Amino acid sequence: MHIEIMKMHDKYEEGKEVDHRGRNGLNNSLDNLHMVTHRKNDENNCRNTEGFPGTYWDTQHEKWRAYAQINGHQRHIGLFTDRQKAYDARINFLQERGIEHEEKKLVGVLTCLLTLQSNRI
Repeated sequence: MHIEIMKMHDKYEEGKEVDHRGRNGLNNSLDNLHMVTHRKNDENNCRNTEGFPGTYWDTQHEKWRAYAQINGHQRHIGLFTDRQKAYDARINFLQERGIEHEEKKLVGVLTCLLTLQSNRI
């Protein structure tokens, strides 16, 4: 529905994704929607509540995998025994390429959790 709303108001941008500013996926008001890159949308995703965007547990290798989304392609950065090291490697990878990254993830996580909690009430 949010894609149709953005298209209806000529705000849709091909190659980008619609993100909900208030992290409430049920609020599809135009002022709550904006276009972002896949990487930014992934960083804003409420399911990443641990505060380490671009990392996940690789069950096959039993290590933390770091990755980055660049120009629509997922780039593998490395496997790490510690999630913080995986995240730090991702930040270094992005900085070396002059790519913006979100360092205020904790604020986003807290906002996300508060939004999820308020939606349950």
